[in-house]
Amino acid sequence: MKQVARIGILVAVFATGYLAGTMNQPTAEAQLGDALKAAGDAAADSATADATDAAGSAGSLAEIGKLGTTITDMQANVDGLQNSLKLLSTIQSALGG
Repeated sequence: MKQVARIGILVAVFATGYLAGTMNQPTAEAQLGDALKAAGDAAADSATADATDAAGSAGSLAEIGKLGTTITDMQANVDGLQNSLKLLSTIQSALGG
């Protein structure tokens, strides 16, 4: 009986720590403006420096655009998850947890 109570206490302590840790996480924000601009400038410089490989540079710019779109979509997903965590936190506090 004592062993069951000890395991129950350990599980409760772990669950409390886990919930407290997830509620205090800061929001994630992508800071892509300067990074994408720098990547675009670097690709443009590369294209002008090597005029013989213009098709490859255009492909690189397209890939950079796809990367930017993908990162933006990922940021939207992270924002959605954070909103879900806030909702769960609200529900937990309403239940008295």
